[in-house]
Parts: sequence; C-alpha cells; structure tokens
Amino acid sequence: MKYSRDQRSEMRKRDMSTTQVHETSLNSTQSSSSTAEEASGPIFFWREYEQPYGFLCQWYPSPFVAPQVHPTHVFGCAEQYMMYRKALVLATPSEPDDADSTNAATGVKIQPKER
Repeated sequence: MKYSRDQRSEMRKRDMSTTQVHETSLNSTQSSSSTAEEASGPIFFWREYEQPYGFLCQWYPSPFVAPQVHPTHVFGCAEQYMMYRKALVLATPSEPDDADSTNAATGVKIQPKER
C-alpha cells in the first residue's frame, strides 16, 4: 500500500508523539525510588553477579553433584550440567557389536563397511 506525502507526514507525527509520551513516562518512573524500579522492571537471568537476582543465572557459581547422572563429577554451575546432558543426548551411538544384527528401528540389516 502506498501512502501520499501528507499521509506519511501525519504518520510520522503520530509516531513521534507516541515516542515522546513513552519517554516522558519512562523519565517519571526513573525518578521514583529504586525499590519501585526493581519491582516493576525486568529481571535478567544472564547477569550472574548482579544483585539481588544473580543467583537465578545459569552461570552462577553453585557447585553440585548429580549422582544419578555422573556420581563423581562436581558441576560448577547449572550451565555445565545442561551442556553435559546435551552432549549425552547428541552423542553419536556406538557401533553394534554384532555385524549381523538388525537395526530395530528400521528392520534393516547392518553391514560392516568394506575397506
């Protein structure tokens, strides 16, 4: 859809007035107390050292052991644990022991590669 020059000018004026109203409301919010700002503002989970919500970050240092996954490894943070589990899921399957076995999913016999 094409707009005339007058229509585009009018749309720009509306956009600018909306932006000015938004900036004015932001400035009035910023002048209020920091506790009100914290309560109404966003909480970021990627800033591990930011107070008071840094502990919610995946990279926040909090060593733990997951005995059901790896009984001797101490994970330094939740991100390490998540990457370890992702690696287990995406790991390539091992070669079958029996060359004459069939693949259960496809029913196709698995043949060893000729070299």
